Amino acid sequence: MLNFFRMDFRKLDLESKNLILKEIPFEDRNRLFEIFSDNEVLKYTDKSPISSIDEAILYLRDIHKKSDTKSHFYLGIYKKPEIRLIGTISLYHIDTKHKFGSLGILLEKGCWRKGIMSEALYQFLQFCFESLEFHRIEAQTFVNNIPAVKFFEKLKFTNEGQLRENFLIMGKYEDSYLFSLLESEFRANL
Repeated sequence: MLNFFRMDFRKLDLESKNLILKEIPFEDRNRLFEIFSDNEVLKYTDKSPISSIDEAILYLRDIHKKSDTKSHFYLGIYKKPEIRLIGTISLYHIDTKHKFGSLGILLEKGCWRKGIMSEALYQFLQFCFESLEFHRIEAQTFVNNIPAVKFFEKLKFTNEGQLRENFLIMGKYEDSYLFSLLESEFRANL
């Protein structure tokens, strides 16, 4: 196992056939702004749309700091061959003793339903389970986010149940489903 606390997640590059997962540098602040200012992309998240490039820079500083302190790690999803930022993937609520973390994913609209997030998530999960030797990855999605529910079901995540009114989104408490994938299940589905 890679030593989690010695690992520099900001230098991590994961590569698949069509994608590269890597740190989002400040040079990509405009692309990050485009993605994170889109209300439709953020509709089922607990994030508020950012309204300026300055907010994108602050967001980048925050995620870089969190990666440095190992409270989570956050990677951009870049499409080849142009190496263009199209989304994000992250692991937070990391528990190294029990070897699990919570997954966060986001993709620009133009890339929805094209298999891109499946490809990105496979690379990410492979790293988490093989290199970091995590045992479990969790993901939450709002019950009304039917595309995300179907996505996690398609990838063989187990729906462990509904969490009642556990997120406050735009002034309203929303229910979510808790999904999980165990390392053994990931290997069985390779």
